[in-house]
Amino acid sequence: MIKKAVVTIAVGRIYYLQLAKNLIKSFLIWNGESAIKLLVLTDNTTYFEEFSNNPKVIVKLLALEESQKSFTSKFLLIDHIVAEENLFIDCDCLIYKPLDSIFDTMSAYDFTAIGEEQTSGDFFCNIKEMINKFNVIAMPVFVGSVYYFKNNHISKSVFAKALELKERYDELDFIRLRGKENEEPLFALSMALYNQHPIPDNETIKADRMFYNTSNTNVLKGKTKLKRVNQADQSTIVCEPAIVHFNDSYSESANYLMEEARLKIAGRNSTLAEIDIMFRYYFKERTTSIFKFVFRPIYHFLLGPSKVHSNKRVQ
Repeated sequence: MIKKAVVTIAVGRIYYLQLAKNLIKSFLIWNGESAIKLLVLTDNTTYFEEFSNNPKVIVKLLALEESQKSFTSKFLLIDHIVAEENLFIDCDCLIYKPLDSIFDTMSAYDFTAIGEEQTSGDFFCNIKEMINKFNVIAMPVFVGSVYYFKNNHISKSVFAKALELKERYDELDFIRLRGKENEEPLFALSMALYNQHPIPDNETIKADRMFYNTSNTNVLKGKTKLKRVNQADQSTIVCEPAIVHFNDSYSESANYLMEEARLKIAGRNSTLAEIDIMFRYYFKERTTSIFKFVFRPIYHFLLGPSKVHSNKRVQ
């Protein structure tokens, strides 16, 4: 069996398949010389044919029923892995650095995610009520864009328990996400039941874009600089993670579209190409944003509220 592998899932619409293709390309740029492999589980293997001769990439068919094409498709990972150590990375992420040190850090765990343990608050459930109901000390809280798990009994138990809890999702008063069961609180409770703990978030492994005010990245240069305001003292916190999660509409932002364009010209990029990308995406988004800010009151006065744009993730 392979020692280490990154794993991602790409199922359903072309939108998600293309996100996964971008993730693969970013992986190959920064981990092409390492022993780490990348496993893609997909219901459309044809879409990834360009990687068929690349020994670093393994594409496996993941046959799913329509009802399984949701957040909880991650519960099937354990049945398809090819490595002893596995780093799941959501398809809407990009990789900016070698991942060997991340595997080294996480190897002390059997199953983990990046976050913290809490005893109260909300995490698609009432945390206090849930830990009392299941007699656990605390519940991990995290964004499920990255998971690490070994191919061993403990991890298999966590997956099995999460799948079992899914069948009682509404009965246990978990809150649905976009009308579907969310894997995050199910994995979290399963982790607590099997004494598995999250890795503290020091913002060097990954950053979820929704938590930051600004993002300045370049996947070809390995550049990540995300900034947010520390609410405690209003200071600016800067992080430079190895993985950036472009969750929700951030994968439709100029920042992500510029990265996608760079990945298409990797190996033949130039200053002129970079200027073209800046004009096509960054300046276009900035100009549109300023225009809307200035003229929105007039538009609303004359024509009423704008139509709500559809979200590609819920179409």
